Amino acid sequence: MRLDSHGTLATSDSPRSGHAKDEFFSIIPSGLKPLPYLGVCKGGMIWGLETLVDVNTDTPFTRFYVGTEEQYRHEVDPAGKNFPSC
Repeated sequence: MRLDSHGTLATSDSPRSGHAKDEFFSIIPSGLKPLPYLGVCKGGMIWGLETLVDVNTDTPFTRFYVGTEEQYRHEVDPAGKNFPSC
């Protein structure tokens, strides 16, 4: 499956509750490349993972940011005031 032009991917499954080990991948010519989900200052590529409910449809969804930690920090805190340095 691929993301649409808005960065959205729709599946037939709702997000599951409870603990899980989520895995994230990028499609490359030779197959799949794992994207690290490591945490702050560890070189990860997945940020801001959260499960929410659409208020208009009551449909649960999961959203997250894919990019370097530097890119994520710039998106959510352009002035650089809310995150400690690594």
